[in-house]
Amino acid sequence: MQFSKDSFYMTLRSRLATVDPARTITLDGALRPAVYVVENEVVLAASPPSEAFAISFGAARVVETSGGARRPLLALDCDISYQTAGSDASLSTDRGRTLAALDLELLQICSPPYAAKQNFTVTPTVSLGTQILWQRPDLGAVEAVSGQLRRTAKTTMLFYPEMDF
Repeated sequence: MQFSKDSFYMTLRSRLATVDPARTITLDGALRPAVYVVENEVVLAASPPSEAFAISFGAARVVETSGGARRPLLALDCDISYQTAGSDASLSTDRGRTLAALDLELLQICSPPYAAKQNFTVTPTVSLGTQILWQRPDLGAVEAVSGQLRRTAKTTMLFYPEMDF
């Protein structure tokens, strides 16, 4: 399952670097595209970075139609959260526009909704010969919290495991 998670993350990260090279964050002293996986980062004492896409993976389950296959199709729920306070220059009155820009970028980096599954634990990376697929993100309701606008988009990733069950 980890190869599927890594492939999803790395795909969105590389697509964001193409769509908006200026959308970056510094985490753990490294400047990188503004996409990160919550479970892979040091616990943040402060609030999460603004104008960055935070991926959280939920429960995995066997897709019912795969029956008793040795390698059944798996589904993994994913939340992608992001927030903005707007810009200081606009006295934060552009929060809605900034959130809309983030919405559009998320939809852009999630399309097309598939990627090759790869092993990123070796250099160079190795193709695992299968794909991961995901649903178009469902943009959740906007929440106003402490002067910021926040949204969580939900998607489900589909993939075959690397080993027999």
